[in-house]
Amino acid sequence: MSGFKSKVLNYIIGFILAVITVIVIKRDIFAENTVDWNFKGEVTKVKYDVKGCPTVTVRGKKYYLFNVVLMYTINRGDTIIKNKGDLRIKIIRRNTKDTLYTDTNSEGNEIDWHFKNVVTNVVYEERGFVDIMLNGKEYTLDDVIWDISKKIRKGDTLIKSAGNMRIKILRPNTQDTIYLNGRSN
Repeated sequence: MSGFKSKVLNYIIGFILAVITVIVIKRDIFAENTVDWNFKGEVTKVKYDVKGCPTVTVRGKKYYLFNVVLMYTINRGDTIIKNKGDLRIKIIRRNTKDTLYTDTNSEGNEIDWHFKNVVTNVVYEERGFVDIMLNGKEYTLDDVIWDISKKIRKGDTLIKSAGNMRIKILRPNTQDTIYLNGRSN
């Protein structure tokens, strides 16, 4: 009887390891593809798994957002936008202009930002976010990571090198130089 139990136990352990391997491989495949996602539309269906990760349906296609850093819940009727190559997902609340951003890369991609451009638009949001447009690309600074008490203005030049968490602000027509310090995860 012990030989039979041993075989059964070995099969069960093998099956469990096989399932775990498949899950890990599928998760890695999904993670690689999230940067290629390109969608914009209303969330027609949303379902959260036991870990709190949502699967959303947009324009009839399902997206499992297991690796998305969510600080907000996504609700049916919200509009979500994900552009190919961008790590962020933009969430616009139903019947409002409230715009939230979340990241498909939980490993602080801010440290990889590199720019030296003039601010063409800046929007301070109530929830501690600052949306900045530089050379046609939008960046969102979060007050959890960045010290945004120093106001960025349209016309400022922002300079940041990859590998550091410091943004240099040069004010136009002055000698003023201000630094925004960030905290890496």
